[in-house]
Amino acid sequence: MKFEMNLKIEQIKQLAAKKSYKEAAAIAKEMSWHKVKDWNALATVINVQEAVGDYEEARDMAILAYNRNLGGRKLVYKLTEIMIKLKQFDDADGLYEEYERMSQHDVSRYILYYILRKEKITAIIVTHDISEAISMSDRVLVLSKRPGTIKDIHKINFGIENRTPINCRESPKFSQYFNTLWKELGVDE
Repeated sequence: MKFEMNLKIEQIKQLAAKKSYKEAAAIAKEMSWHKVKDWNALATVINVQEAVGDYEEARDMAILAYNRNLGGRKLVYKLTEIMIKLKQFDDADGLYEEYERMSQHDVSRYILYYILRKEKITAIIVTHDISEAISMSDRVLVLSKRPGTIKDIHKINFGIENRTPINCRESPKFSQYFNTLWKELGVDE
């Protein structure tokens, strides 16, 4: 039984490499994946299902892997993307927050944030990085010292059509926003 399963997994991988996604997806759908613990095999099937537009099946496979603690942050990223495609924004937002905690220094979180934003999702990001706050937000809330209460709200508007964190940082307005927040936070004091 295990030998047959491994043969089918290998067949799916070969078909995926040739971009024969429909054929690979058909084979994958016939199989029982509940005992498979191989992250690479599950990742291939998730990508195959996504490639043929079967996002529900891709989601189910990703959740199966997630519940087994496979895939780490790559899986959380992929699952977030799938949830966005399925318009399951509450789940996508929760997964994005998990991804952000796992990947604090990974620039991929900016890409994922951009995808969420493009779908008109509201996300609350807590950061101590002024540059990050300005480049990723429509509004920046400045909190007082403990106990933290809202001290001020700054509307951020770069007037950029296809706004990305990188475009914002290159804007002449960026330094104005930065200096205003820097002074308000009393960093020099």
